[in-house]
Amino acid sequence: SDGIGYAANECVLGNNNEIVFFTYSDTKDYKDYYTYFDKDEYAVATGKVFTLTLMGYPAMSETAATAKPIVGATVYMTAGGVRTNVGVTDGNGTVSCTIPSAGTYTLSAERISVTDVSNDSDDSDDSDDSDNSAPIIPPEATVTAYNVKYGDVNEDGFVTSADEELVNQYCDGDITLSASQLIAADVNGDGVVTTADATLIQQFVDCDIDRFPVEA
Repeated sequence: SDGIGYAANECVLGNNNEIVFFTYSDTKDYKDYYTYFDKDEYAVATGKVFTLTLMGYPAMSETAATAKPIVGATVYMTAGGVRTNVGVTDGNGTVSCTIPSAGTYTLSAERISVTDVSNDSDDSDDSDDSDNSAPIIPPEATVTAYNVKYGDVNEDGFVTSADEELVNQYCDGDITLSASQLIAADVNGDGVVTTADATLIQQFVDCDIDRFPVEA
């Protein structure tokens, strides 16, 4: 955002700054929306519903500080040259989907009709505003789907007290867990791994429960 209004040879970059190049589709009013997903990378379980959100802002005039949900975008994912449509973003810019097979997929979105494009232009003959439409600069994110057995944190094929102990060690900061292990450990399905998950795993081991909340 600090580079808006600067020529490429005038904008000073800091450590870890990135430069993004894109070409405007709207070469008349330059109202393309720069869009991005709420995460750059997603790690999910195969067959489990997950939700993503698409945000954006007019690239020529605004910054991420004024980003809005992008409505009506067709989100799709590709892997091995095969494209699959995920769905269309709703009024909150979100869409839900499941991935049936393990693997890594690239997410993006297509040109859309944006219902919240500003109509405050003084140019009364601006036909691009008349139908509240604007092109988007396609986003990109990666989603990796894993085959997991919930509660089987050490991935040995069984749910035992050893898995409960791994969760406790993780919560104490003694160990780190891989992306697939974090999914398997989140047995209550709240998106984070806590001692509550360790308790549920032990309850499963003790036969006090026969399934985890995330499997409901």
